[in-house]
Amino acid sequence: MQIAYFDEVKYHKGRIPFYWLGAIVADGNLIGELEAEVNALAEEVFGTRALSKETEFHASDLLGGNAHFKEWDLPRRVDVLNRLITIFGTAKDLGKIYVKLVPERMTLTDDVEGIAFMYLLERIDQYLVGQNANGILIGDRENEVIAGKFAEKVSHYREWGTRFAYGTELTNLVDTVHFTHSHHSRMLQLADLHAWMRQFRAAGAMNKWHRKAVLDHMDTFRDCLHAHKYKHWPPEPRN
Repeated sequence: MQIAYFDEVKYHKGRIPFYWLGAIVADGNLIGELEAEVNALAEEVFGTRALSKETEFHASDLLGGNAHFKEWDLPRRVDVLNRLITIFGTAKDLGKIYVKLVPERMTLTDDVEGIAFMYLLERIDQYLVGQNANGILIGDRENEVIAGKFAEKVSHYREWGTRFAYGTELTNLVDTVHFTHSHHSRMLQLADLHAWMRQFRAAGAMNKWHRKAVLDHMDTFRDCLHAHKYKHWPPEPRN
């Protein structure tokens, strides 16, 4: 049995041009190893391994100096973020899956979150088939409405298959999608990091030393953002 943890980076017109939905997939042994490594980092920087909002690693807050990182100076924030990336980048056998949507090329009636979730389910299931394993889904309970909608979609897709012209049957995902708060799960914090790194690399260094330092550190790990499965939508327009 493998567990897929997923998180999103929301689209913001003029600032973040894409909607990202990323997942990491791991078995119980790897989950235990990654939890231990992130907990050790938490104990060093927060003084405790306890899971709470005050000990959560949230990538955008960490680099931006928000929430409980507000009083940290920038070099310290970059150092801790890079150490978190080291944990992620050196993980063996960690499945990495993502979906990138371009809302500006979609219609106003398109359900951006729902379409991205459908594509993510397809690709997680394909990955599980390749691993000859079953799996379940765990997401961040940030929005109760979205969480409820996603749970309904999993049930529908497992029963009837996904939609669109090349919709597929989900064969290896079991049960429903489960949600918990990200500050209660180190793996969800790594899923947040995964999705955040995708959009961060797409945005580039922007002539900022701290952004370049993080991007350079990501590049020291050859497979850091290697995608086992992915989907970009809509397709690039033809000339």
